[in-house]
Amino acid sequence: MDGLAKQAAACVAGPADQVSHGEGQAGGVILLGIATSGSLIATQVAATVLITVLMLTFVMHIAASVLTRSALPGLATSILPGVPGR
Repeated sequence: MDGLAKQAAACVAGPADQVSHGEGQAGGVILLGIATSGSLIATQVAATVLITVLMLTFVMHIAASVLTRSALPGLATSILPGVPGR
């Protein structure tokens, strides 16, 4: 069991990793906006896909919390925006 706990701890992203992931996501959205800015249909398709992915991510986040019977970081903020997560 101790090995499993060490393995799980190794999978948790540190603050620097979280910042770089956030920067990458923001950069991706900006590039997507630039790439689709010339076409209304491309913009609508990209927005639909982006919102669908965000909705699925939200559902998976909540489902993981329910299935593991634990609160993942950010759960309170996911349910009630503005509520501190910890």
